[in-house]
Amino acid sequence: MGMIPKKAALLALAGVLVVSIILSGCSGGAPEISGLKHVSSFEGGHKYLAGKLDVLLLSGTYNEMGRQYGGLMKEEMHQYSAYIDKMLARPRRR
Repeated sequence: MGMIPKKAALLALAGVLVVSIILSGCSGGAPEISGLKHVSSFEGGHKYLAGKLDVLLLSGTYNEMGRQYGGLMKEEMHQYSAYIDKMLARPRRR
């Protein structure tokens, strides 16, 4: 069995990556990731579940990723805030 030259292998790998990037951009949806269940999307960010663990796929500038994180984890942040308020025995603000 002959070996594939390094240059040919690298070019083939680069080609596969370019095609996958193009196709994932054209789909308009969240990329499918093996073993993870897609839950939601927000401004280009995606939220997946790995069992009970939240997994986020964020992109863009730091500001854009912060917005994506906030949009995707909004409910969890409200739950954490309510839990902390309860533990500190102060009424929750609305």
